[in-house]
Amino acid sequence: PHFGTRLNLSLLMEEGDQYPEALAMQETALHEVEEGHDQVDKIKLLLEKARIASKAGQTRTAGQCLQTTTDLLETVEASPQLVLDLLLAKHAFYLAQGQSAKAAELLYPILEARDTLLNLQKVKDMNLLAARYQFDQLQREIQLQQLTISNQQQANQIMWLLIALACLSLVSLIIWLYRAVRERKLKSTWLKELNHRISNNLTSMESLLRLEMTREGTQTQTKEALMRSKNRLKALIAIH
Repeated sequence: PHFGTRLNLSLLMEEGDQYPEALAMQETALHEVEEGHDQVDKIKLLLEKARIASKAGQTRTAGQCLQTTTDLLETVEASPQLVLDLLLAKHAFYLAQGQSAKAAELLYPILEARDTLLNLQKVKDMNLLAARYQFDQLQREIQLQQLTISNQQQANQIMWLLIALACLSLVSLIIWLYRAVRERKLKSTWLKELNHRISNNLTSMESLLRLEMTREGTQTQTKEALMRSKNRLKALIAIH
């Protein structure tokens, strides 16, 4: 659990030119990694130890670390970054030893490893862009669906409002028609009653005139006047 702390302490000791202490800290961290059987962390520690040993002038230790790292890389599925780090460490080691030919032989593998790493990074970036594009597309589709649902809900609300207004208008029309028919019937009834009373009144007047004509002692001129009036009332009754 103290692997990261020990690695950072070794780097700090290296910055202070405390190479023996840094190597001792690296060795302790290596023992902890071996107990945990983490080969990747062990490879990283061996590369750091080789780099520090090269700075400290311990070429033998650096060579052993690089050889051990090479053997470990053949047994595990190493990342392109680890392969590139190993090649760079070997290149620096050969340059420090004055073996320019071997260092030059590593230039082409270093370039290949770097290109592989860059290609992998490009693939990761492209996959990330594709994932972001798909996410944006999905988000836009969700927003479009939400907008469609919202528009549909608004359309439904407007439709129900129009239906309610139509029903209210229909009920109002029915009430108005009912009242109009009722008032018309009432007026018709009043008119019939009025006509009936007028007819009764005219008939009563005509009967009174007839009774007056049949009375004894009525003069001839008076009878003739009553007759004319009675005939006029008959005409009015007939017209009515």
